[in-house]
Amino acid sequence: MTNLILEQDQPKTEQEQYIKDGSTLLYTYIPTLEDFDNNIPVFSIYEHDNITYCVTHDYIDGKYQSSNSFVLESTIGSYVNVELIGINNGKLINGKVDTGAACCSLDAKNIQIDDEFVTFAFNNRSYKLKMVSKQQIQTADGGVEERPVVQLTCKINNDTVDIQVNLNDRSNLEPFLIGMNLIDKLNCKIDPNLKEFIDQCKNHLL
Repeated sequence: MTNLILEQDQPKTEQEQYIKDGSTLLYTYIPTLEDFDNNIPVFSIYEHDNITYCVTHDYIDGKYQSSNSFVLESTIGSYVNVELIGINNGKLINGKVDTGAACCSLDAKNIQIDDEFVTFAFNNRSYKLKMVSKQQIQTADGGVEERPVVQLTCKINNDTVDIQVNLNDRSNLEPFLIGMNLIDKLNCKIDPNLKEFIDQCKNHLL
């Protein structure tokens, strides 16, 4: 059975250090007797800039001190910030994960198609990109909508990938929809649960 302790009971020096660094303490695992027999120490799991990592603790001179750290398997949550190269002056864009969407989608206003190019506005700035294709999307009312598709370079976590993105007016929605074409390229897990994080840490430490 997994044993957890509350955040206020964490090793204080480690907790204060990582909170100051901008990381979020997710939880700390207290090993069972069987874990101790396998030399698995106390470890904490932190998240920072969409990167999740594990820090092990040794109890020395009456206090916990960090002894090792490593990054866990790539993960993203339901909402994640992305950077689209050449769009929005390098500023991060709010994205929402949708595993039911085959393709990513970017909020675009004043869309105009001119032969093989498409012009549009994002965040009050105008862009002109080559259109690589058109995508037919079924709308909520049962109709079909055709959207222009462009090629963009996306940075998320520590990964940079080229993806196709359709352009669509996403007023009142997250400006960027993260579809399966990006998720598959990142080869990451979505919203992993506590047991998956703990298993990753323990398997690394065995």
